[in-house]
Amino acid sequence: MMQVENEVGLLGTARDHLPAAEAAWTKPVPAELISYLEKNRAGLTPELASVWASAGFKTSGTWPEVFGTGPQAEEVFMAWQYARYVGAIAREGKTVYPLPMYVNATGKRRGSTPARNDPDASANAFYAIGQHDALGFSPFAIDDLKDDDRLGRAYDVLRQLAPVLAESAGKTAGILQSPEETEAIRIGSDELRVRFDRSWSDAKGDDSKGFGLIIGAGPDEFIAAGSRFQVTFSPAEGGHAVTRIASVDEGRYVDGKWTPGRRMNGDETYGGTALIFPRGQVLIQRIRVYRRE
Repeated sequence: MMQVENEVGLLGTARDHLPAAEAAWTKPVPAELISYLEKNRAGLTPELASVWASAGFKTSGTWPEVFGTGPQAEEVFMAWQYARYVGAIAREGKTVYPLPMYVNATGKRRGSTPARNDPDASANAFYAIGQHDALGFSPFAIDDLKDDDRLGRAYDVLRQLAPVLAESAGKTAGILQSPEETEAIRIGSDELRVRFDRSWSDAKGDDSKGFGLIIGAGPDEFIAAGSRFQVTFSPAEGGHAVTRIASVDEGRYVDGKWTPGRRMNGDETYGGTALIFPRGQVLIQRIRVYRRE
């Protein structure tokens, strides 16, 4: 795998102001971009949708006419130019070495510095891999981490799960705490309800988000991992009336093989109704469910 570019962008300003860039800024927005915006309007990121909406969702015109003149509009302009440039390099590179290629980016705003030991790095790693089948995740300044850091514990679990994840594309879902108290995710014919506000045990000083991933491992069987969340199961519409937990085993994967540890009892599953992942720990659990009318 090859990294084509590293954090392309500008510091201290939103866009390039050299003569070539000024000329491009006053030219019409490319039809390719307009076509994409129109076809994917409902699925645009909130930030991009907001910039486009601020100028009235125009479908033709110069960059200032379609997106406005503020710094967010200038960022859209620069993002398009960078993407076209990096894409051209990647295409040419693939003619020589047809390797998977990627470019990394920082999500921080202008003028800010990426945080070392970001408390949400573990959560973002699990979500990227569980929800989007990411090949990997590398936060800023990972070389500063200590052996007992929360990201190290999260990476240990992801390393254990790597062989399982490699065979589970399309059967996984990521969990990342949001402002909502609960959220629904779907795996196969099952709807899972995730709660973030209550954990069975607490860890003082842990202000990180709840996070995790769930893998559909087979009929009535799941693998879940993460921290600070709970899960209940519901059958999809038209299915069985009740889905309950038959067994939950906490354990580890060693060389790709499941090694069970303790079996969770009724108090640890709310009487067979919920998976519980406490704060301050990153755990792996294998779950079997049963269904009845």
